[in-house]
Amino acid sequence: MKIYLLFSNSHYPLSPIIRTVTSIQERRLAKYSHVALVLSADPSNGDAVIIESTLSGKGVKLSMVSAFKKRAKSWELVELKEQVTQDQFEMMQIVACRELNKSYDLKGIIGLGIGRNWEQPSDWWCSELVAYILKNIGMKLNGWKPTHIYTPSMCYDWPKRVIDKSVF
Repeated sequence: MKIYLLFSNSHYPLSPIIRTVTSIQERRLAKYSHVALVLSADPSNGDAVIIESTLSGKGVKLSMVSAFKKRAKSWELVELKEQVTQDQFEMMQIVACRELNKSYDLKGIIGLGIGRNWEQPSDWWCSELVAYILKNIGMKLNGWKPTHIYTPSMCYDWPKRVIDKSVF
């Protein structure tokens, strides 16, 4: 089975700040400031379910692909090249649902931005959540670093194929 991620930049002021800090830290241009994991098998359906952690949403919530695209300034849907079994896909949904309603890890993302490990083990920022879920279902991707250091750019580096993207 295929795994899909949605990347975006938003209209909120935190989006360019995240891209700027990430660009400085990683010494390369950060294309996106946010990532979400599609929990449905067919992301082309606007009602496909995603899980994401946002500051504006006060943490981990479910949403739909259509809502994600609507609120994004720019977005990109990708299919990861590494595939999973049906059991892994179902486990992904279970692991994701266990994290619902947990808080946004604002302290952790600020710490990451200044080179400190201030992560809160029960709270998540977007890319940390996605990395955690995929690591816990046994995906290999590019090998694993500690999930609390993942940025959207690091997730974007995983082998992938672009499926769709916004015009602007």
